[in-house]
Amino acid sequence: MKKLLFFTFALIGAMSLTAENAVTICGTTLDPAHGSVYVADELDFLIEGTIYWTGSELTFSNVVIEGGTSSKDAKLIYIEGNSTDKVTIKLIGDNVISAGSAANANMPAIVSQSSITFVCENSNLHEMGYVASLTINSGDGVYMMGKNTTMTLDRVNVAINSKKGSALYGDESSNPKLYIKKDSRLELNSAASEAVIANEEYNKFASITCESQIAIAEPAGAQISGGQVVVNEEPVKGRLLFDRIEWETSGLLITKKIRINSINAANLEAWFPEIIKAGHVSYDKETSTLRMENATIEPDFSDYGMSVSGNANVTVELVGKNVLHAQKQGFSNVKNSTLNITGNGSLDIIADSHYGIDLAENCILNIDNTTVSIKGDGYDIYGRNDQSIAVNINKSNLTLEATTKAVVSGLKELNLTDCEILEPEGAIIVKGLIVDNKGNDIADKVVIGTPKADALELISADDQNLLLNPEVRIFNVAGQDVTSLKNNLPQGTYILRAGKQVQKISVR
Repeated sequence: MKKLLFFTFALIGAMSLTAENAVTICGTTLDPAHGSVYVADELDFLIEGTIYWTGSELTFSNVVIEGGTSSKDAKLIYIEGNSTDKVTIKLIGDNVISAGSAANANMPAIVSQSSITFVCENSNLHEMGYVASLTINSGDGVYMMGKNTTMTLDRVNVAINSKKGSALYGDESSNPKLYIKKDSRLELNSAASEAVIANEEYNKFASITCESQIAIAEPAGAQISGGQVVVNEEPVKGRLLFDRIEWETSGLLITKKIRINSINAANLEAWFPEIIKAGHVSYDKETSTLRMENATIEPDFSDYGMSVSGNANVTVELVGKNVLHAQKQGFSNVKNSTLNITGNGSLDIIADSHYGIDLAENCILNIDNTTVSIKGDGYDIYGRNDQSIAVNINKSNLTLEATTKAVVSGLKELNLTDCEILEPEGAIIVKGLIVDNKGNDIADKVVIGTPKADALELISADDQNLLLNPEVRIFNVAGQDVTSLKNNLPQGTYILRAGKQVQKISVR
């Protein structure tokens, strides 16, 4: 027998029940006059642990209950009452309630005519990491039968496993509500072909509410819709899990709708298919890295693509070809933060009606060893405060293509390392702006990239000496004379001829 734990009770949302209101477990009605305590072996169905019943509070302390074989065991737990009654089910330790013989394996788990609250018996221990739990295994689920009743979870783990039907049922006139409070976990398992929360018109739930820091963890992409949980507008079948959110990003948002958290970080596209329309997007909390793999992020509504703020240092890692297409800014309101874009892939940023990257204040944008193109309706890279914004481009290819304004504006610094402005010819950087040879802001297209290495730097010393011979002629593999390109040969194989001397070289 498990060691029993005893704590000081605190009344939580309970009231005394009349003589007509009672709790029956496996056909046995509990009697408050008994002294409110039932121990193992005193009741046929109580295999381990202790049950306390006061008339309004039912406490399970490390119990193992197995349903009997009698026909009277029609329900595992039956709570009589009415819409104004509230019964608290307090949990101590780990508790398991299961249907008994095969003859009764299809019995409902709980039938309640009153509102019920599952709660951890001692909140102080809960704050120290103590977790109380209840697992119910039966042929059918929990029925909330009383009118306008509520099933509430408060700082507990509850699992309801239904073999033949749904895990939760309402009643034709009950309109019950499900309320999951902080630090709770609710696991619902139904028959594979059945909706986890009953969906027939006569036994639907009226509403489902989760407090902050509680979210649907399985299946991916599931959403609450009134009193139902759906995926692609169809009720979830088989398994549904509500769980605690262990962490959540505060500095990085994808549109205004997506806040990355411990539940959705591994596969954001599964949770938000209406926004992430292709590829794979994941987030690593330890490195603050958003990884895009051949991804397309494209909200259908009027919104920005991403935002970074709150002293964040966020890296966007690119793998393959990626697209960030927003009706407003591609990156919006980057503030008091550092945004790093890197990786061996590429990113196309398209902003239909606003700036490509909107840098608010006190921020740094690093584009490092990657390929990015930006096409904004207005500025491609816009700084709101030119005294506190720096943009650093390192060994990268960057194409800026503005439609109505300068490609860059409002920056304190624009620094190029191991790359240069390739187009337009003669363009230079002056005080954070890209201007033409007359000092005018460039408002159409700028291409920044790594310069091509001189051919003499790419071939062997012996081949260099041959190239320096003024009599040398250079031919490509098609036999064309390309001597005029001696100092800027594209990659490829060439034949060098100087008098009778012939040499094949490769430029890489």
